[in-house]
Amino acid sequence: MTHNPLDVQSVKCATCPFRIGHRDLVEKLTAKVLTTSNHICHSHRTKICRGSRDLQISFFHAMGVLPAPTDEAYEQ
Repeated sequence: MTHNPLDVQSVKCATCPFRIGHRDLVEKLTAKVLTTSNHICHSHRTKICRGSRDLQISFFHAMGVLPAPTDEAYEQ
């Protein structure tokens, strides 16, 4: 089976809910990205949301799962 991961946005888009603080939406997205799946960027629908990936990286690093809070550590 071939694994084709999606690329991650290089920066948060201008309307990223993680940038502009849609509290209710961010709470729902946080639960999703920390427990079940990635979130696809709403403005670039073929890439993973940078805001959600930053959240995952920070959380998993704080929990000791990742050795560093970087995309490279996440991909290993």
